Amino acid sequence: MLRYYKNNKYVSKEKFVKKFPYKQYLREVVFTDFKTLQADRYFVYKKKGEGDIFLYNLGDYFISHYPVTSNNYSDKISIGEKFICSKTNIKINARTNDIYKIIGYFILGKVAQKIEKDIKKKIFDISTNNNKKIIERLKRNKVYVSIEKGRASKIVDNLKKGRFDYIFKRVWEKIKVHFSNAFGYATTWVVIILSIVLFILLIIPYSKKSSNRNGKNNQRIVVKQNPNYKLSSFMSYHPINKSENSVNIFKIHNKSNKEIGQCIWMTRPHIKANYFAYQNVSRKFRNFKRKNNVILTATGGFTNSSKQPEGFTVEKGNIVNAVMMHDRHGLVIVQKGGGLRVINLKRSKIELPITSTKTLKIENPLTNLIAYSKLIDWTRNNGATLFQTQLLAFSNKLLIDVNKAPGALRERRILAAFRVLKHLII
Repeated sequence: MLRYYKNNKYVSKEKFVKKFPYKQYLREVVFTDFKTLQADRYFVYKKKGEGDIFLYNLGDYFISHYPVTSNNYSDKISIGEKFICSKTNIKINARTNDIYKIIGYFILGKVAQKIEKDIKKKIFDISTNNNKKIIERLKRNKVYVSIEKGRASKIVDNLKKGRFDYIFKRVWEKIKVHFSNAFGYATTWVVIILSIVLFILLIIPYSKKSSNRNGKNNQRIVVKQNPNYKLSSFMSYHPINKSENSVNIFKIHNKSNKEIGQCIWMTRPHIKANYFAYQNVSRKFRNFKRKNNVILTATGGFTNSSKQPEGFTVEKGNIVNAVMMHDRHGLVIVQKGGGLRVINLKRSKIELPITSTKTLKIENPLTNLIAYSKLIDWTRNNGATLFQTQLLAFSNKLLIDVNKAPGALRERRILAAFRVLKHLII
């Protein structure tokens, strides 16, 4: 470090850490030698004004040049665990220790991502004792592997719940798809969705007001409809004024005038959203319901076979699941004031809200450790609540390839956040 500094004393901080010989450094210093890492971090801080960026760049280099493989799960988990645990052999404050923790979470997240890919390739068998121990080690560190339930498990779960009609519909759809493929004629139209994780609770911040069920007070918003479907007014609740309601329910009909779903429009700021992701969610919801008027509760979405939340999940600044899933491109922020924001993780850069007019722009945290650290710092500093999910569309553009979508008809829940400008949906 000292030798490099003498040769680069007058370069900028950014250039100093960018040009640093990380390859040579890791040949001389063990990546988990925290005493040396901390001494060098402090040296860079004293000379360049910031040492954290040195550690994050070192972590980025390590994970990109010494990646997780199917043969080194345990070794990488051990490294991640050492970064996460308290550093008793060096004197550092809680904030500095958080830097090491973030690097540890990023490494363990990469292990989880690799395991998920290997499960799909049938390389990783979750039933073996050794692999169970690996998943359990990750779980102890708030890193949950996405393990999809098998078809048999899903059937058993629905049988226990008495959902026989659901099982029949699913089997019937499979039969239709089978015969469609066998004989080559078209069968069904496609529905692809953005699923919602755990509980999304939409509430109204004031006492219940009289309901308006005649459906006549929701005509001010002009909706451009798909000609294959039409909406019909069903119910309206909670008047905003004499001509508008904050909750409007529509029925969705196909060309044959058959009802195929419902559409619920809820208007901000009159309606607020809340989100529960960890500990006893049911108890939290019951306590919440006693103090608030709950309009809609949505469940179900992305949890793994052990009922643990999938993807990056934070509740009020507390990390619930540290894993950034590579195939979930929607990052939903539930704001303190009850609003919702959606971030598109397919973009190279994202923006995190600071105020109503100010944002923090960072690189994509899916692949960048420094950006990942900034995202976690932002969640803690703002007491933020957010979760990761699939993203159907963003900025009026469809993000999936319809031609690759399965043809079976499935029921789904879709969350859409939009703006109304001059009574036009944006």
